[in-house]
Amino acid sequence: MYLSFLNGHYPVRHTKDEKRAFFEYVQKETDGKARIEQISWHSNIVIGDPNKAKVIFTAHYDTPWRAFLPNLMLPTNRLLYLAYNISIALVLLAPAIAGSFLILKLFSLDRMSRLGSAVWFLSYLILYVGLFILVMFNGKNRHNYNDNTSGTAAVLELCKAVKDENAAFILFDHEEWGKLGSKAYAKAHPDIKQETLVINLDCVANGTNFIFAVPDKASGSEIFSALKNCLKDTDAYRALVYPSKNISMNSDQMSFDLGVGVCACKYKPRIGYYCDKIHTVHDTEVSEDNISYLTQVFSEFLGNV
Repeated sequence: MYLSFLNGHYPVRHTKDEKRAFFEYVQKETDGKARIEQISWHSNIVIGDPNKAKVIFTAHYDTPWRAFLPNLMLPTNRLLYLAYNISIALVLLAPAIAGSFLILKLFSLDRMSRLGSAVWFLSYLILYVGLFILVMFNGKNRHNYNDNTSGTAAVLELCKAVKDENAAFILFDHEEWGKLGSKAYAKAHPDIKQETLVINLDCVANGTNFIFAVPDKASGSEIFSALKNCLKDTDAYRALVYPSKNISMNSDQMSFDLGVGVCACKYKPRIGYYCDKIHTVHDTEVSEDNISYLTQVFSEFLGNV
C-alpha cells in the first residue's frame, strides 16, 4: 500500500528536487495522467479533470519542519486548543524576557531610560523569534507518517481504486506555509472554489474517529447527502459529521466554499477528540486500515453520484 511505501521512499517532500522526485513517482503510478499545475511558486499535482468532476479529493503533499513541540489538533475543543497554544507562547516568552533583562544587567542599562528601553525591546524580540524558530522550525522532519503522508496515500489509493470521471484528485503544495497552494488554486479556478465539493484528507491514519467538518453550503447539497449516507460506523471506526463553523480544522478545505475536511482522531474524556505528535519525530504511528476504510467509503459514495 502507498502509506508504507511513501514513508520508506519519499518521507520528505520539502525542497524543489524532493517534490519533483515525488511527482515523477506519482506520474508513473497514474500512467502519466498526473500533471503539475504551476501557479506562482506552488506546484500542485492534478490527476483527472477537476473542471468536469462532481467531487475532488485532495491532500497536501508538502511536509513540515521538525518541531520540538507538537502541533496538537483538538477539532472539537476550541478552548483547550487555545489554551495549549497560549501555553506554548508562554514557554517561549519567559526565557526571552529573562534574557532581555540579563542583557540590560550586563551592559548596566536602566530599563526606564530611552536607550535601555530600546535595547530591552530589541533583545527581547530577537530572543523570542530565535527561540520560536529553534523550537518550531528545527530542520527537515523525516517522520511525517500521519501529517500528511497519510492523506497523500489515501488520495493515491482512491485514485487507483476508482475509475470515475465524476472524481478528480489534487495534491496541494505549501499547505504548511498557510494553505498557499490551495488558495492559489482556488483563486485560479473560481468555479471550482464556489461550486465543487472538495474533500480534503489531512492526518487520517492515527485514530479511529473520523471527523468530517462540513460548511453550511455543502451540508445542504444533494451530493453531500449521498456521501453522508455512506458514512456508517463499523466495529473499528466511527464517522462523525460536524458543521465546520464549530470545528478547529485548519487545512486546505478552507480554501473552497464546499470544502469538507477529514481527519482521524483519538478520544479521551474531558479532552475530546485529538490528533497528537504532528510535526515531531514521533509522528510515526499510522494504520493502513484507516486508508482502506476511507477508500471503501468514498468508492461507495462515487458509485452513487
